[in-house]
Amino acid sequence: GRSNMPCVVAASALTRGLSWGRRGLRSAKDKDSFPSLPLAHRVTRIPRQQQRAKRAQDQGRTDSPPSTLSTPEAKVGEGEANTAALTRGGAPRSHGEFGVDDESGVLVESPPQAWHSRELVNQGRVFSETFPIRYDEVGPDKQTTMRTVASMIQECACNHVQSMWGRAQSTPRAMREANLAFVCTRLHIEMREYPQWGDQVKVNTWLDVPGRATARRDWEMVLCNGPAGECRALGAATSRWVAFNVETRRMARIPAAVIEQVTTQALPNCHAMGAGCGAGKLCDIREAAGLSKPVRHAVRRSDMDMNGHVNNVVFTGWLLEAVPQKMYDHFDLAALEIEFLSECSYGEEVDAVSCREVAGEGLVVEEDEVRVAHMLLKHGAQGRDAERVRARSVWKRKGFLRAQEKEMATIIKHAWRRNQLEREMTMGAKMKMRRDDVAALSR
Repeated sequence: GRSNMPCVVAASALTRGLSWGRRGLRSAKDKDSFPSLPLAHRVTRIPRQQQRAKRAQDQGRTDSPPSTLSTPEAKVGEGEANTAALTRGGAPRSHGEFGVDDESGVLVESPPQAWHSRELVNQGRVFSETFPIRYDEVGPDKQTTMRTVASMIQECACNHVQSMWGRAQSTPRAMREANLAFVCTRLHIEMREYPQWGDQVKVNTWLDVPGRATARRDWEMVLCNGPAGECRALGAATSRWVAFNVETRRMARIPAAVIEQVTTQALPNCHAMGAGCGAGKLCDIREAAGLSKPVRHAVRRSDMDMNGHVNNVVFTGWLLEAVPQKMYDHFDLAALEIEFLSECSYGEEVDAVSCREVAGEGLVVEEDEVRVAHMLLKHGAQGRDAERVRARSVWKRKGFLRAQEKEMATIIKHAWRRNQLEREMTMGAKMKMRRDDVAALSR
């Protein structure tokens, strides 16, 4: 009969079926399996028969060449002393891409790339971090989602504050002593293009504290994967933050000592999306016509963050689940604006609803651009007590952004050609004048 402990049997069978070969961990039953290599290394396999033929032709070559792997330490950006503590115990390392050489059949490494790096730039006022897009962060089209973007910029912001206030510290000492924490009340993300699996996205972030009521943080996302290292902007984001008392669960003012401390590391009056972006009020759609069927979400333990409530990134995913599939089939999500009204705790149930925004006459705003209003409501609550999140998303018809970019490229091309012709005509006129002058002097 079969054992009642399938896990133990499977583990023991797996242990017996593996043996150490010359090129790595091999399966005894499948000798043609790939060698065991780190996940970040991409390997091109040469058939075994070709390898044996090559070794037969070149008997002087050793079967076990020396390893060419290298792991240079990543440079830590110049800034506060806490930046070194940020990367201590796990400094980012840089690897190249790996492949099997066609001539020798040897595993070789290309020049190293900055697969994941962090640094402080602009005199320590801007934090820059490079993120590799992982397999579990993309969808069926191999592109990242808005939830992935929200998670990426949140991680960059948290690493920035660690470089300012110490490892595993999200607030300065003055706020920790007063049981205060920073929480996001408004987030606005705009994307021109979504990165794909395997891309490396560079995220820059900076902050500003214009007063004791709120703080502002901005991001810009850049992708550099052109043939000559060309970079292009992927998107930008801005946010508004307030101080939050973790004991009373109420808003508070930012301490003056914190404002004075942050001023030396802030980048004032530098807005990635405009100074007034995200200032408008989002609408209540509970009584709107065409409201979608509620999608219910139960708060899980994995949805909670260090502040004891549901994380903002989780809200992003919940909001977009209420959008009908036909919207995803014909449109691309270009922007998402979220207003966080109330925190959500473990054990609650939240309903996500959405509807298309309409003009005053009841017509759709644009044909190639659709705006969708969202809300997250606590199940069973009424009135303002039920509101958790309001949001608005902007959707562009598939191919619309690319058509706009092509049109702009055509305009620039024609303008450049027109300027070139004008320069050529000007130069031709000048040459003719010179020839006329020379002819006049010769006479």
